[in-house]
Amino acid sequence: MDGEAREVGRYLASIALEARFRGVPIRRGLILSGGEPTVTVVGNGRGGRTTEMCMGFALSVRGVDGVSMISMATDGIDGNMDAAGCVTDGHLIDEAIKLGIDPVNELRNNNTAVVFERTNTIIRTGWTGSNLNIVTAIYVSGY
Repeated sequence: MDGEAREVGRYLASIALEARFRGVPIRRGLILSGGEPTVTVVGNGRGGRTTEMCMGFALSVRGVDGVSMISMATDGIDGNMDAAGCVTDGHLIDEAIKLGIDPVNELRNNNTAVVFERTNTIIRTGWTGSNLNIVTAIYVSGY
């Protein structure tokens, strides 16, 4: 996968939604991907490719049960934060809003780390010593 991370997240969400509601390409299981998406920085927040990708995914699957995504940088450090990645699903956006966070505004400001930190869905591994790429797994629980 490559391209703007938030758009890659939206694209992966479209695959997850097709699987969830139509059984294409799978009815239930994992969809794996890897690559090096990019982030065009226009704001002054904290985050990286994984959090922007997960935010694009979360916005696209908002309110949908049965789909989730985990995304991690294999080196354990993503962007300008001390985290490897994050986990998201169809409920993350509403959870963030309940905490007083505006996820769309945070995405505009490249400040996506705050959403995952405040919802306890950030993943911290520390430096792994292995910088390969971003690894992402989407889980579809079926219908």
